[in-house]
Amino acid sequence: MHPAASVILFTTSTGFGYGLLCWLSITLNLSETGQLPTPYILTLITIALLLITFGLLASLWHLGHPERAWRALSQWRTSWLSREGVFAVLVYPPALLMGFASYLQWTEFLPLLSIMVAILSLITIYCTAMIYASLKTIPAWHNLWTISGYLLYSFSTGGVLCYFLAMLLYPESFPSGSPQLYLLIGFILLALSNKIIYWKYIQRTSNSTTKETAIGIKGNISPLDPPHSSANYLMKEMGFQIARKQAHILTPIAVLATYIIPCICLLIASFSSLQVMIILLSTIALVSCVIGIIAERYLFFAEAKHVVTLYY
Repeated sequence: MHPAASVILFTTSTGFGYGLLCWLSITLNLSETGQLPTPYILTLITIALLLITFGLLASLWHLGHPERAWRALSQWRTSWLSREGVFAVLVYPPALLMGFASYLQWTEFLPLLSIMVAILSLITIYCTAMIYASLKTIPAWHNLWTISGYLLYSFSTGGVLCYFLAMLLYPESFPSGSPQLYLLIGFILLALSNKIIYWKYIQRTSNSTTKETAIGIKGNISPLDPPHSSANYLMKEMGFQIARKQAHILTPIAVLATYIIPCICLLIASFSSLQVMIILLSTIALVSCVIGIIAERYLFFAEAKHVVTLYY
């Protein structure tokens, strides 16, 4: 599939945003006092909602008529895209209410509101994943690893962003040796394992899909003539093929920058007592994660093949 820049920006930005909201909930509920400073909470909510809003706006660039995007919300009974839009909108009220409660020092409501925001964020990520996982015509996406991948990538990237902001604003929320720090490292390693299994799965699936299985018949078939005599939309969009040289470069970048480097930085930071060093390590982890997840998202689309390409 042709990797559209707008979709890559959408999945990357919203992944960071929803993941950040989930980690705010985790940090708040794991805090020894059950409270976090109001400026810290407001900053994290603001950054998360800005990232989500930017991602949603970026997704509109992919539409032929962005002004009609609101109509998609009415098809929630049958469309995962519509469900994603509905839950994306539903995230805003409790997130804003959470910021309002923090500002007014209604601390007793914060844990419940944060859990509500986290649940709605996870549902939205799930709906986004199902947009792709529900497509039977693209075997690389039609599997459970796509769904678990979206959830794990959002948790890991949002966690790295949360850790970076915590080190800058309120290090006590992510202290060295804290449960949430090791939980974040665990999520990153799970995301890496999921990606490796996913790559093995699509390699196995791509070899098993044939012209016969694509249309559900037995025997051997062969087209009498090619569908088109010149390049068309399907060949450019559905039949996009990433160059082998490009794949060899992007794959190690995705693995190293998204998973390995952030994990190493977080592990070193967990044993460091020098705050300047911890901030530097968290910055390296975040920058590396941003670069890596963009490469990973590009590969996610570029490596997927529509079954219609079997006939070209």
